[in-house]
Amino acid sequence: MKHRTNSGFLMAAGCCLAVGLWVSGLSVAVARAAPREDRAQARALLTKGKQLLRQKRYQDAVRCFQKAYRFWKRREIQFNLALAHLELGDKVAAGRHLRRYLAKATPAERQALPARFQQLQQQIGVLRVQSATDSRVEIWIDGQRRGTGSVVVVVLPGPRAVELRRGTRVLVRKVIEVAGGREVIWNPPPVAALRPRRPGPPPPLVIVRRPARRRLHWAFFTVAASLAVGAGAAIIYTGVRTLQLHAELDKSEEGDQYEQLAPKFKQHKLATNVLIAVAATAAVSAGILAIFTRWSSSGGEKRRSVLVPLIGPGGAGLTFHHRY
Repeated sequence: MKHRTNSGFLMAAGCCLAVGLWVSGLSVAVARAAPREDRAQARALLTKGKQLLRQKRYQDAVRCFQKAYRFWKRREIQFNLALAHLELGDKVAAGRHLRRYLAKATPAERQALPARFQQLQQQIGVLRVQSATDSRVEIWIDGQRRGTGSVVVVVLPGPRAVELRRGTRVLVRKVIEVAGGREVIWNPPPVAALRPRRPGPPPPLVIVRRPARRRLHWAFFTVAASLAVGAGAAIIYTGVRTLQLHAELDKSEEGDQYEQLAPKFKQHKLATNVLIAVAATAAVSAGILAIFTRWSSSGGEKRRSVLVPLIGPGGAGLTFHHRY
């Protein structure tokens, strides 16, 4: 009974092992089939890109080569990308792809490099920045974020502004001169860790006193008030005279007397209306000037009196406020 049990266990284990080997073999076969399909698509895209290059459709050729490189990381595709970008006039992008091609090229391929690419190597420069290991420190070159840690950038010859930033704060900044056909390496000094500052005492309270407003001289108020009083007195005279002439016109009949009184009545009536307007304007102006007038009185000590409007629940009015 025991022997049968062991033999059944061994048979079950053998079946499981066989099924596992079959599944693993199937997965390996599928895995091998996928790269072949990718290579076929990459070759088709590479052929199409070369045709587009001959047709001088360089932008479409760049897109084809980029798709082909996603399917198959082949150095020949980098060579064609460099050629397409060079035809477009983008020397920086062409130099970047040319470096990737030369990194995997054989010595014979490097010797057979076309003259256009040899000239391109002399027309571009390479800037290598090896920063600290702090991942929060970002490397910016000419206002563009390039990465963290260590970056290699293909640039045109000339001065290049390199910055190490942490967030929005610039930690280190340097202008590096890059020559054509040269690789410049910059190892910036180590950046110390930024410690958060402890909150210090609050700044002292500064009381800013506003300068006293410049008040008007009392002569302006005097002129306005005098004008209002004078116009008021004239209104009394012209008004009384206008009423008298109006009464005489009512009693007189049409004739010589009426013709003599009518023009006088109109003149006095017009003068009365004008004086009323002048008196009202002068009175309002005097009231406004009274608030902004500098009132000073001489005595044992200098003091300045200001007329201030007073508004309260009991009513409104004006009062003098004395400032020494």
